[in-house]
Amino acid sequence: MRRKTITKPPHGSIEWLRLRQRDETGYPVVSASEAAAVHSEHRFKTKWALAYDKLAEEPEVTETNRAMERGQRLEHAIIAWLSADIGQDIHEPDVMYIRDSMISTLDGYI
Repeated sequence: MRRKTITKPPHGSIEWLRLRQRDETGYPVVSASEAAAVHSEHRFKTKWALAYDKLAEEPEVTETNRAMERGQRLEHAIIAWLSADIGQDIHEPDVMYIRDSMISTLDGYI
């Protein structure tokens, strides 16, 4: 598969979770935030738990936890700080990037 972009649904929505679970052919994909689990280096998820999640019919919708909330808040704050620091606007992309079995979302671009 070549690299392609796909329209990014709202962060955390069921559509967003589905895109991060499987590609359009039904093949599981791994997001950048899950890559550490593949190598048994993830603090909160084993590679076995990741495999279980990827093989499920539907992605599991979970409550937002403190770590997720912290990441979402800090992401916006850091982007705003960096934008002011370098004097350039940083834009949030409206697409996700997929190549082979990897999917990623950029937090921002100049």
